[in-house]
Amino acid sequence: MNEIKAKFIVQGLVQGVGYRFFVYRNATELELRGYSKNLFDGSVEVLVAGTKESIDSLSELLKVGPSRSIVKKVQYEIIEDCKNFNGFEII
Repeated sequence: MNEIKAKFIVQGLVQGVGYRFFVYRNATELELRGYSKNLFDGSVEVLVAGTKESIDSLSELLKVGPSRSIVKKVQYEIIEDCKNFNGFEII
């Protein structure tokens, strides 16, 4: 399995609308590991490790979000993170 790590910054109405739980549920189903957390500027950071196919699938889902969210922008980059993740968590 070729594993990569990616970091997403999701902007818009993404805090207080169940966005992190939405990410958790979908990342877990896609067998990704990592975390989602709220940032002080109102955006959500998502860091994931897994296959490129799974990360690409999550990327498409992040653009939509849960029904109460309004996603305006999703920034995405492949990273060389030094951390290994055992599962997925909401921080």
